[in-house]
Amino acid sequence: MRGNAKVLGAAFAALALTAGTATAAAAAPRHASPQQAIDEITLVTGDKVLLGQGQQVVAIQPGEGRRGMTFKTHRGTDGHTTVVPKDAFGPLAAGRLDRRLFDVTTLLEFGYRDRMPLIVDGQARLGARSANDWAALKAQAGSGDKIWLDGIRQPSLDRSVAQIGAPAAHQRGITGKGVKVAIVDTGVDENHPDLKGQQIAEKNFTTDPDNTDKVGHGTHVGSTVASVGAKYGGVAPGAQLIDAKVCVENGCQESWILDGMRWAAEQGAQVVNMSLGGGDTPEIDPLEQAVNELTAKYGTLFVIAAGNSGSPGSVSSPSTAEAALSVGAVDRDDSLAPFSSRGPRAGDSGLKPEVTAPGVGIVAAKAGTTDHLAASGTSMATPHVAGAAALLKQQHPEWTPAQLKSALATTAKPTPGVSAFDQGAGRIDVAKAINQVLTADVVAVNLGRHEWPHGDDKPETKSITYTNPTDADITLDVKLTSGAPQGMLSLSTSKVTVPAKGTAAVKVTGDARVGTQDAAYTGEVVATSGTHTVRTLVGIDREVESYTLTIDMIGRDGQDPPDALTFVDGLDVEAFKAIFGGGDQKVRMPKGTYVIDSSISSANGLDILLQPTVNLTGDVTIKMDARLAQPLSVKAPEPTGSFVAGEVAWKRTHGERTVQAGLVSFGGLDRISAGQIGGPLSPKELASITTLHANSAADANTYYRLSYPVGGSLPNGLTRAPSKKELARVEATIGGLKADSTASKGELPMSVHGVGGGSALYPVPAGSKAVDYVTTEDLRWQSIVSIDHANGAREDAMSGYRTYEPGKTYQERENQPIFSPALPEAPYPYAQRNGTQMLIGVPMLSDASNGRGGSTVDSYRMALYRNGVLLGETDGGNFQNVPLPEADFRAEASLDRSSQFDFSTKVSAAWTFKSKGTPGVVDTIPLSVVRFAPKLDDNGAVPAGTLQRLGLVTQSQGDTGKVRITGVQYSHDDGKSWRNAGVAGNSALIYHPKDAKWTSLKATAKDAKGNTVEVTVIHAYKVS
Repeated sequence: MRGNAKVLGAAFAALALTAGTATAAAAAPRHASPQQAIDEITLVTGDKVLLGQGQQVVAIQPGEGRRGMTFKTHRGTDGHTTVVPKDAFGPLAAGRLDRRLFDVTTLLEFGYRDRMPLIVDGQARLGARSANDWAALKAQAGSGDKIWLDGIRQPSLDRSVAQIGAPAAHQRGITGKGVKVAIVDTGVDENHPDLKGQQIAEKNFTTDPDNTDKVGHGTHVGSTVASVGAKYGGVAPGAQLIDAKVCVENGCQESWILDGMRWAAEQGAQVVNMSLGGGDTPEIDPLEQAVNELTAKYGTLFVIAAGNSGSPGSVSSPSTAEAALSVGAVDRDDSLAPFSSRGPRAGDSGLKPEVTAPGVGIVAAKAGTTDHLAASGTSMATPHVAGAAALLKQQHPEWTPAQLKSALATTAKPTPGVSAFDQGAGRIDVAKAINQVLTADVVAVNLGRHEWPHGDDKPETKSITYTNPTDADITLDVKLTSGAPQGMLSLSTSKVTVPAKGTAAVKVTGDARVGTQDAAYTGEVVATSGTHTVRTLVGIDREVESYTLTIDMIGRDGQDPPDALTFVDGLDVEAFKAIFGGGDQKVRMPKGTYVIDSSISSANGLDILLQPTVNLTGDVTIKMDARLAQPLSVKAPEPTGSFVAGEVAWKRTHGERTVQAGLVSFGGLDRISAGQIGGPLSPKELASITTLHANSAADANTYYRLSYPVGGSLPNGLTRAPSKKELARVEATIGGLKADSTASKGELPMSVHGVGGGSALYPVPAGSKAVDYVTTEDLRWQSIVSIDHANGAREDAMSGYRTYEPGKTYQERENQPIFSPALPEAPYPYAQRNGTQMLIGVPMLSDASNGRGGSTVDSYRMALYRNGVLLGETDGGNFQNVPLPEADFRAEASLDRSSQFDFSTKVSAAWTFKSKGTPGVVDTIPLSVVRFAPKLDDNGAVPAGTLQRLGLVTQSQGDTGKVRITGVQYSHDDGKSWRNAGVAGNSALIYHPKDAKWTSLKATAKDAKGNTVEVTVIHAYKVS
């Protein structure tokens, strides 16, 4: 049986996987999450990137014909990792390629491991898979439209319908009758009793075989719009639904969304509901462009979810399109939902979202059943607004999308004390909207972002145009209210007469010179006449103290370099820029402390320039001069083989912030130079490591791992050529190897300063030892082994940290039983809580070296209980919406790999602990494990008919105090029956009968705080 594709997270700090071909790794920076599987991603260039724990780049394998390529890696404080090959610098600098193509964290989130779909000229196509494909793609990028990644967007009714005032419309016969509403989503179950007869057209744009809603999201959304159910009626039960299926279980591919949007508009949809979205950027992406163009061409209103990120500036695309109506969420008390994404919009500080609607605990139809279910999110809020728009469209068929937006926003009820950047105009009120006569041409007036300092700012003026469809003139009293300083926002008049069947405008002016506090300000213009009221939002951004940072890049020849890539990371401010291109580059950044990292290309190589500390307190020019960089040279004691890879990695730490970057050069370090601008820092603030991996030309299975740490700076002018006697010889025997297994082994350096290097993995034949010669000064090493078996199973093992002395030979045993849960040394917790989010990722298959390990498994389950009630089950360990009050928790992890492996066929662990949870505070969850340390032979066995002493070790994280082992049990019938073992101190005595074949183990422990753990391993070791 082939091994299941599921890989149990190994919690690796760094790992590279190969099958007979060596690869080289980039640096292994800090971890963003406590458990990740090992993933391999193929870039659009055809190059492969291997990601370990926390989406860390740990290995790169150049594509065919690209063996001499150099790669730049970067990991910023936002946890995103970028890998850019040198020959992509130019197209990126020209703005012809989507930068997400090289954001491997994003690619992993999208699930793009072995494919790279693109959007070219608005149509889907596959990405490059060879050097020739990449060359053709670069040529196309130089002459046609920008090439975008075909990314993935995610799908972001009882009392809620009454909450927005829809019954008032229904009582007047306004039900959305005849209005076509498209649900661009996961499909709609038109056979649900609530939706019988509502759907008039459907089309599937996904890889699924039909429009069946396997997720349930689209059905829930569609029934919120148009349910005819007696108990859970929709907002617009008279509307006709158009089902455009663009999402599957793992998300919505952008090209599918584009095709679905176009089709829906062509089918005559007057309102399109899109309860989906993703990250926004300052530029107009293809989805935003499509919203604007389709709105203008077909007169279709796109109602789109604002997103569920909850933080300022997180409102998602494509709700950020100018023509879209962006929807946030409130609860049943009209309080803003904590998950509801907030503005302002990226790039121009525009006011998004524009309205809110109920989005917490919304009950609606459950796909594939006759039942209903409750769900929360801006996905649930959006169809309330789409349904409301359908009601207004029935009432006013001549209204444009802008008028529909205006009527809903101008009559909305704002939540007191909440900024317009967070809620827009407020929660929609259908009862008021259906009585609305006057409309405005805009929902919000964006008066722009004004650069600091503000003494020379120029006032900006925009108009609000009112439309009066009645037969009589209407005179409006116009008033502006705002929390902005007096005089920053002003109106051209306090009264305006809108003629019958005509329009009139009022001008709004923003003057950022007024006031002393730099901030984004909002207000509203309220125009009233008797029962007529029109509310329009106003926003202006008075930029915080910021300056122009000019980076002057100079090549080795003293001229502008042909290509360069620069990263500017804020160390005490939330700011980041990636700059593609050489010469003078200017960026606007807020006042603060930054690190600048430039990789400057030349005809013969690449130069690393680092300015570790830039205090931006005024406009400044920083020269990144490649002529200051010094060559790097590391040579092995003897001739090397066909594969040589060099790596330079550095880490800059400032308080709690860490930025890491590196360079991987295939062919060695001869073409690489490095230079630091500015004096050295302390090793705690800055450290680097330079490593050469090479195989011996003379001796098979012999490798050189030459790594040199530097504290306080880059390796300026490093030259090393050690002799063999200066190195330690490490001979490793790999367990679990069969004749048809394929194994690869590497060694990962970790400097005394905490900077990790990557590894090259070389093949190790079954029955052979791997020999590594390693440097020893200021270093620790971790062995890493990856094994692929003929049955499709794969296992990985990383040792604990080891130190060596020069001139000595060491014997190491890798991938040896017992494979069981562990909490080895790591720079991050394996379980942590941040407010309502809990993450538990304990390595479940660590080998006898007490490091970390993982393998393919048949199944994996993680469950979390709170006060005895199941909160959820996952095949990972990420739990959302965990209630905040302190409670007793029980976490259970279990795996089964019995179809693939003989040892540790089933492993489980259960922890009990108390947790309170504080919003915005990351807490380490107190956990412990019990590790078993028997004396086993090379086959993982003990002699039958013997009494053996079993060593016991506890490992902990968090505030546990002393951990006491409370019991050990063993079984010789695969856990059907258990016997108690005698426990004395840190060992237990176990008798092994002559007829026994396997021993299974169970242990329990309790810490000083009352937290407990139980670990069970079936087939822990053999008896022979």
